Amino acid sequence: MNPMSILTLPASTLREAYLHSRALASCGERAERRSALIASLLAIVGALLFSLA
Repeated sequence: MNPMSILTLPASTLREAYLHSRALASCGERAERRSALIASLLAIVGALLFSLA
């Protein structure tokens, strides 16, 4: 999927997809996704700091 195609979707479609994903995920899955997001952000920040040093 082209990343720019997300910008062309109507807001209602994006909202429905978000609500659908939240409803299907259990609490454990949401925590796992949040942990993976935090780890990814830390890896990106670490890589940026390492490249500047």
